[in-house]
Amino acid sequence: MRRSEHPSQTLFRSSLMLLFSGLAISFLIAWLIYQNNRDKRLDNILLEQEMRLARAQVLFSRGVGDMKHAIQLLHEVPSLSAALDKNREINRDLADNLFSSFVRGIESLMQVRWVDSQGMEQVRVNVQNGTPSIVSPDHLQNKSSRYYVQQGLKTPEGVVYLSSLDLNIERGQVEIPYRPTARVLLKTGTKKQLHPGLLILNYDIGHLLNSIRSLDSEFVQIQIVDSHGYWILHPEVQLEWGHSLKMPQNNMQTLHPELWQQIQKKEIAKGSEVKFGLVSYKCMDMVNQAVPNTQNAQDTEICFIAMTPTPVVDQQKRLAAWPGLLSGFVIFLFGLWVLNRERLAGMELITLNEELALDKQLLEESAEYTQNLLKQQQLMQNDLVESRKLSALGMMVAGVAHELNTPLGAAIMAASKQRIEHNRLAESFRTGLTKSALERFIEENKQGLDLVEDNQQRAAELVRSFKRLAIDRAKEDIVSFSLSQVINDLIKTLHHRLKVARVTTNLDITDIQMSGTPGIISQVLQNLIMNAIHHAFEPEIGGKLRISAEQHDQTIILKVSDNGRGIDPQILPNLFDPFVTSKRTQGNTGLGMHFVHQWVTASLKGTITVQTTSEKGTTFIIRLPQTLELHLPED
Repeated sequence: MRRSEHPSQTLFRSSLMLLFSGLAISFLIAWLIYQNNRDKRLDNILLEQEMRLARAQVLFSRGVGDMKHAIQLLHEVPSLSAALDKNREINRDLADNLFSSFVRGIESLMQVRWVDSQGMEQVRVNVQNGTPSIVSPDHLQNKSSRYYVQQGLKTPEGVVYLSSLDLNIERGQVEIPYRPTARVLLKTGTKKQLHPGLLILNYDIGHLLNSIRSLDSEFVQIQIVDSHGYWILHPEVQLEWGHSLKMPQNNMQTLHPELWQQIQKKEIAKGSEVKFGLVSYKCMDMVNQAVPNTQNAQDTEICFIAMTPTPVVDQQKRLAAWPGLLSGFVIFLFGLWVLNRERLAGMELITLNEELALDKQLLEESAEYTQNLLKQQQLMQNDLVESRKLSALGMMVAGVAHELNTPLGAAIMAASKQRIEHNRLAESFRTGLTKSALERFIEENKQGLDLVEDNQQRAAELVRSFKRLAIDRAKEDIVSFSLSQVINDLIKTLHHRLKVARVTTNLDITDIQMSGTPGIISQVLQNLIMNAIHHAFEPEIGGKLRISAEQHDQTIILKVSDNGRGIDPQILPNLFDPFVTSKRTQGNTGLGMHFVHQWVTASLKGTITVQTTSEKGTTFIIRLPQTLELHLPED
């Protein structure tokens, strides 16, 4: 047979399980807090990336749009039409002056020129530090080999052409220092009666790129790559313009093939994690987006990239981890404290259980003993109620016996007098009966018989009242009865006690028919009357007692009032509690009013309240149903 485990061993095992559970919960909470904080920090980075991407696109689009509007404005100037009128020779002086004045009002414009249909420059004005410089005819160059000239001549007349972004090249060499350049071309021709050729504006976009570069922050860096993967803008300047500088290694395809492959598949992405950081990007043909209905080179599609380096992302993750670790540690320490407290409480509980086990047998024995005492108490209480009823009945028997003495004594005295008159008549009959003696005997006999008859009827009425009262007290059945008769019978049986106590009664009762237990109502009223005799009035002084009854719908209201001393305010709140009395030294038990309350509420299904004023009297108000219903068990 397996031996049962000691409670301390069970407690140790459960404590160990709770410890591991606490560790798991602490780790889970720490992990959830870390994930929440990490997501919030990364969301903030992504929001900043999205915001700076939008600003970069707006700056670039605005710059490209300004370029288009500038060349269209120049194309509409009347002086240009006069200088390039196809019906006359090209007026170079007028064109030079027009171009020179035009460049003064446009920032970042580095060159304005017009080339003929063969690609030969005919007019050219360079800008150096905001100052225009007219190029002499012997320094003009043939640009027919340049891709943008070839594409521009193929563009429909009146349509703006934008070249790809690259470094400016002069006489076959990249200009140093590097000058990032964007070229805007507009074909001239017969539509406006101009010599056929190209109007070309060269823009230095270095200022535009620097404005975009200034958007870089601690968390976000902006990059721009062209359609071939070469950087136009990069935090590391040496990686820029790989195409123009003939450096194929400075290309995203080579350095970051994972991101480049993703860009080829999706033009827009947000929050992509690559090995060098967290990236959001947007690729589009910025020329058409900024300048609708513009002819452009095939490689003007560019991608704007917002990148957060891996060290910055890792730092944010580490910062996000600290609150989770601290919270998990604090929760674990709190769990240890709670576990230790519970362990100590468990040990104490085990000790208490052992003590309780020892006390259990004593408690069971005590409970059995108490149960026996309760049964005895119930029997004693029932005996006490019966004795109380018998005592009240005995008190009434004594009162009735005393009341019977008066009519019976009077009847005996009348009978004695009749005996004397009879003897006197007999003597007169022997000596000589006179008419006057006979008449006197007849009159005296009549008075005597009347007196005997009246006193006998009075005695019979007292006996009948007591008989009804005794029968009602003995029976607890629900019967129909007259309330006034019950009260009158009670007053008759208590007449002697009221007379001795010098208490006069005033009854204000109509003939009310009720259905209930008249014996209990009589017992209640007797207790209230005796309570008034004992407690309300001074001995040998007495007082007045008034009993009234009235009916409201199906409710009977009984009032028992006296003009005595009133009830002590200290006793009043507990008046209906058992063993409450102000005259215990005089032999009172304090159960009378308790029985009254129990009879009224439990047996008669009514209520009882009390109103009292010191030295002015007390009124008990009893409300009873006119018809007491008998509720029998369903079975």
